[in-house]
Amino acid sequence: MTRTQVPDAFQRFGEERSSATIDEARQVALPALVRAAIEAGWDPIGRPASTAPDVGGQDVEPTIVELTGSLLERTRLADRVVPFASAASGQAAIARLVAGSGFGFGAVSGDRLVGLAVALAHDDPGDVELVAVGVAPDRRRRGIGSALLDALAAHPEFHGRGVIAAVGPAERDVVDPWPFDERLLVARRLLGRVGLAERRDRGPAGLPSTIRLARPPG
Repeated sequence: MTRTQVPDAFQRFGEERSSATIDEARQVALPALVRAAIEAGWDPIGRPASTAPDVGGQDVEPTIVELTGSLLERTRLADRVVPFASAASGQAAIARLVAGSGFGFGAVSGDRLVGLAVALAHDDPGDVELVAVGVAPDRRRRGIGSALLDALAAHPEFHGRGVIAAVGPAERDVVDPWPFDERLLVARRLLGRVGLAERRDRGPAGLPSTIRLARPPG
């Protein structure tokens, strides 16, 4: 290696390490849904398009339906279903994913989307990545999350493919987050319904604040 090649090699090494560090920081600081939407082209700075008006005052038993662009146009995502400060921004991010490689199911009550489960189908034969499972605060502990995951598990994209998920400190209610240990217990129980089990590696840099779960193909 010549003298001019040595600085180039160190520069490449530094750039690779910087890129890896940035990626690890994003995995810890950003919810999986946010990361996936940004990679799909969603602009977190842009102003979200208006959504269907919230009529309010409705407490209809939710119906589990597949997420589509038309469904997202005629319903309004309830607050705190996903870890976004703005429900409108969350709905715009989900619409971007559903328009691409994302798929999932929502719990619809009247004109409101009170729960959802969203996954990404990576390039075949890659794994399916579960990026969001959430339910509005006033509808939690009613079995809606379980029903959403059951519907997702029956989707053709799930059949025969591996499934992965990660749960970290960013996956939380933005207003009233449960203690992290409680969220991990709920995540293990819910994701276990679709065959996911905790992996030994603890996520970015081995941090104990992030757990990874997976289901092998087949």
